[in-house]
Amino acid sequence: MSLESIYYVGQTVAVVAILGSLLAVFFQLRQASKQIRESNSQARAEFSHRFGSRSADLQLAWFGTDGPNKTMMKALLTADRLTHEEQFEFGVQMAIFFGTLNESELFNQRGLLDDEVARLRRQFYGPYLSFPRVRKWWERQGQDFYLEAGVSELVEKMMAEGDSWQMLRERPKS
Repeated sequence: MSLESIYYVGQTVAVVAILGSLLAVFFQLRQASKQIRESNSQARAEFSHRFGSRSADLQLAWFGTDGPNKTMMKALLTADRLTHEEQFEFGVQMAIFFGTLNESELFNQRGLLDDEVARLRRQFYGPYLSFPRVRKWWERQGQDFYLEAGVSELVEKMMAEGDSWQMLRERPKS
């Protein structure tokens, strides 16, 4: 075997080794990419669950009949005048209320919150938007504060849907 033949055999072996290495790297990248997608999906599901649980806990604290929040119950369910302190508390609670809706929309747009969870949250928030004090707070303060992520348009749409929900709720029974 000549020196030239040995050189060509060596070149061929090197090329085969390089191609084999590239093929192995390709399959490792595919596997890693699949694992990352699965991990992201799992993390999004866990985040969505925690986010939903946190919101449910907040709603129970605010609106539960045994909850400590008599101000919110008074503000939503009566036409009684709120004291200065109750007005302040209601305003803070409305900021949190719309803030969590805004937060869920932003998380959903960024792919961090499942579409189904975001849809359920909108359905959950909708009926509250039919209460006169909530609407009044939104018109006086909320619209100017929550301008990003199309939240203003979403709230307006939800209020319109809430009007039809309110009409169904108030419809006389036959």
